This record gives sequence, C-alpha cells and structure tokens, in this order.
Amino acid sequence: MKRRNFLKIVALSAVVAMTGSISKLAAAAIVWAKEGVLGYKAKAPLIAEKAGKRCQTCRWYSPVADPKNAGLCNLQGMKSAMKSDKVHVHDVAYCNMYSKKS
Repeated sequence: MKRRNFLKIVALSAVVAMTGSISKLAAAAIVWAKEGVLGYKAKAPLIAEKAGKRCQTCRWYSPVADPKNAGLCNLQGMKSAMKSDKVHVHDVAYCNMYSKKS
C-alpha cells in the first residue's frame, strides 16, 4: 500500500468516526421521560385517553418543533426524577401528575 493511499484511508476513517460520535452526542442530548417515572406511559391508557388526559392537554406540557409529536414536561418532579432541565414526553403520553390546562 502506498503512503498516500494509507493517509487517505486514515483521514476518511477519522471523519467517519467523528461523524458517528457527533450524531451520538446529539441524540444523547435529548432526555426522554422513562416509563414508570411518576406513572409515565408513552401511550395513555384507554381510560385516560377517553377522558382526554394526555400530555398535550396537560398544564405542564410545552410543545416543541423537534422532535415531532413531542414536547417538554415542565413539572419539577419529572425534571428532578430524570435529572435534567429539559425532559421530553410524547404528546399522547400520560402520567399520574396530569393536570388539565386552564
């Protein structure tokens, strides 16, 4: 193998490795609420769904543009439990701390 080809392969490998690491960091930056924390469920149970009790109708919910069909939970208990200032939840999710928007 010639020196020039070797350097090209090394440079290309470094770029691929860095790109993969950057995308992992970006994905890790989003903190999602975990199933079971404060009774959180990614999909509201049928009884809650019929009553209109979903995250998107909760006073603690703030919609965001990205990711799609999600928002932020502003409940301090959820933030503390997830150890993050920004906790994302699905708009059709439900938790025990649901409070209807006024």
